[in-house]
Amino acid sequence: MQTLARDLLAAVGYGANHVRSDVPALVGELVVRADFVAFGRLNGPFDASTATIVVEFVDDSSRLGSAVRDRLGQIAVALSAPALIVADLERWTLFAVEADGGINQVRELAWTADPGELREVLSPRRLLEAKLGNRQLSLFPAAATVSARGRWMRHDALAPRVESALSSAADVLLTAKIADKEVDAHTRAARAVIGALTTVVLRDKHATTMQRHLPADLLLNRALVAHPQQFRWLSDVLPAERELTETLVEHFVDVDFTTIEPMLLSELYEKRLVDDALRRRLGTHYTPPGLARRILDWLPIEELHPDERSVYDPTCGSGSLLVAAHDRLRSLQPEAMTPDRSHAQLVTMIRGADTDPVAVAIADLALFLNAIPAGNGWQVEQRDFFTNSLVGTPAIVVANPPWEYDNQDRQDDQAQRILTRLITHLPAGGLLGVILPAGWLSRRSPAARASRAQLFGALDVLELWRLPEGTFPNARLGAAVALARKPGRNRQVRRPIVFRRISHRADLQAFYDQGANQCVLSWKVTPEELGNGPLHTWLKSSRRDSYTLGDYATAKIGPQPESQERLAARSTRLPPNAAFVRWDKVAAFSEVHEAPSVPMRFPDDMQDASRRGAELLGRPKVLVSGVKDPERPWRIKVAIDTIGDLLVRNTVTAVLPRRDIGMLANLETLTEEELFYGLYAFLGSGFVSAWLDESTATRYMSTSALLSVPAPDPRTLRGLSRLGKRMLSPEGQAKAIDDLEQQVWEWLQIPENIRALVIERLNETDAPERRRRYQHLERRDSTEEVGKERPSSRVVRPRAGVVLSVEDQHVTLAIPGLTPSEGKAVLMPRRMPGALLIPGASMVVLDDGGPLEEMTFLFDEVAYLSDDQLSAEFAAFAER
Repeated sequence: MQTLARDLLAAVGYGANHVRSDVPALVGELVVRADFVAFGRLNGPFDASTATIVVEFVDDSSRLGSAVRDRLGQIAVALSAPALIVADLERWTLFAVEADGGINQVRELAWTADPGELREVLSPRRLLEAKLGNRQLSLFPAAATVSARGRWMRHDALAPRVESALSSAADVLLTAKIADKEVDAHTRAARAVIGALTTVVLRDKHATTMQRHLPADLLLNRALVAHPQQFRWLSDVLPAERELTETLVEHFVDVDFTTIEPMLLSELYEKRLVDDALRRRLGTHYTPPGLARRILDWLPIEELHPDERSVYDPTCGSGSLLVAAHDRLRSLQPEAMTPDRSHAQLVTMIRGADTDPVAVAIADLALFLNAIPAGNGWQVEQRDFFTNSLVGTPAIVVANPPWEYDNQDRQDDQAQRILTRLITHLPAGGLLGVILPAGWLSRRSPAARASRAQLFGALDVLELWRLPEGTFPNARLGAAVALARKPGRNRQVRRPIVFRRISHRADLQAFYDQGANQCVLSWKVTPEELGNGPLHTWLKSSRRDSYTLGDYATAKIGPQPESQERLAARSTRLPPNAAFVRWDKVAAFSEVHEAPSVPMRFPDDMQDASRRGAELLGRPKVLVSGVKDPERPWRIKVAIDTIGDLLVRNTVTAVLPRRDIGMLANLETLTEEELFYGLYAFLGSGFVSAWLDESTATRYMSTSALLSVPAPDPRTLRGLSRLGKRMLSPEGQAKAIDDLEQQVWEWLQIPENIRALVIERLNETDAPERRRRYQHLERRDSTEEVGKERPSSRVVRPRAGVVLSVEDQHVTLAIPGLTPSEGKAVLMPRRMPGALLIPGASMVVLDDGGPLEEMTFLFDEVAYLSDDQLSAEFAAFAER
């Protein structure tokens, strides 16, 4: 059967060097072995990152019990392989693997039968691209999710063992007084754990020279002799620390790391070995490998000459971006290039640095293991990004720099310093991919504004991404990603910026693996509008003259009461003359007097006896949330104080109708009552929350941001005032809110595709009145969509295409076999890199038979050639 299986794999494109037998897979705490595994990359690495097909031999493939099916499915998922072949002496059966370990039969054929169209579907390149999320295959719709699930299984199997080793090693170091402080013990223990892991990994990756039966001390000696660069620290430690490392080797020797991908060690370092307190102090956050891959995939590296594709990460951490850069550059090398030549070229193209010596060691190790057997020579060094000069002039700079979160001023200072150095270091035509906190998109401090202005002024911004909380493990903050190019002397007309948004942590993997996202094209934006979404983009492009809330009202935040402990400690207190409403007890669209309140003396009971908020007393006002989770789309909860005798804390904003309304042009027809109730209704609309959701990426909503919201004309506002009064009645409130939404959308006259994007975002959670306000529209779940088989052909075909034009939210594409000769205009495809949005850009489109706007778009591998050079290449090829 082995010969039959090898012949079958050869028939679908897997040569002898693609296939390994008796391959270990980590299933839970057990190491099980697969009969055959085919790998999608000829030059390796031959691990779970490139495994595409698992082959298992059984007595009778037509009679697989549930237990056997489960076992085979778990082996395939453990190896992140999307395809499983189960074979006996007469036939072989192809199964598609699901993320939960289930297997679905695709085809059953006799050994003598022709594989037919399966040759293309099962080919190494097709399956590997599907596994990496760069292509959709109808026969294997869950390929990318299987890959992700397998990574998590391997991580979860190793993490407890790594944590146990780290804890015991730190205890030994403290007890033996090798380290006298916990921080030093943790650092030394982490280094020893990394050394032990490296030793065992080298044993398994070099199975012919380092046998599994050798004792720990010999394994460590062989590793030191063979790879002194990775173990140079070991020569300087005390004998007791050397013995500790040998003990840790024993801790890992029963694990087979043959198919464990190097990036998993980086993840274990970031998640398990880095001290959380140190991480928070330094503002360092682990870069998920999927995010690193997506950044490198959508940087237009193909537009750079192959000799100029040098990459530098000055804050590399454990090397996620460096490994992603390694894989991206290797994928662009000729397939016929030998591993030695490939490695010799890559080590000159990739450099990294970090201030943390342990991070430098693990980044170097990750690159080293990713390139085994020719894995030495990487240029990763300990270097301070701010105090040392940068190395060389790389054409591609990627970074997830440290950010300090304990002080906003310092954070802003970090932003300015980091971006300044990254931008100034780029040569003309250079590419930048940088990860920043999401708040950077909208923070209004002078330094943050200067940082955005520099990015916008010095570079052509290709894409901006806004990612949700949970992007960084163990960190409650969202992220922003900027992809940009430094223009040459002849700067082209500014192209649109692709603004992408992922709203939920659950959707991140679908974005990483398959590029699923919400996107909109932003035209003619200013630095203050870099992070704008569909509403801002459309209103700006439509050139509509609009009122703003600032034309109708002022906004004030409430005062901050003194703490109850300090108030109780006072010897005397004057009687209350005001009351603070309990905002947490206030229902949306209610009169605040219906909620509990706390009597206080104003201003005596305020912090520092501040009189801030005095203007709130004696005036009817609309009250809105001033602090809200930036990841929740409904940024506004609205209530009303018709009497004007209540105060609110500084977490709530009071909107006060302007008293000089009669003096303003075109507004004299509004009465004060109509203005009051009109503002109350309008502020509760989905449009206002959506606008603030797009423009404010921080928890704090400034009064200036609120007052800049576009507002209806006086006539429309008068109509809304009638709805505002109806909202105070519980019986008619729901109908009044529905009527409010209809009237506001009619006033906006917004295109249906933009409205659908906005409503999809708002429909992700309940509105403030605790119901889905747009119940007739269900949210499209990108994670479900990834796993769902779209209508498609049996084979995904790559097709050459070109961009003819880009206008508004549409891209006109000419793709032979898919579009008319004059091209076809489609909404911006969400799996299309922003760098392609220029007339004349060539690309490769993966035709899966579905809608054109849902297909995957790749860069043309020869995009660096001019038209004349390309013609010369074709002529030379024709002569050969």
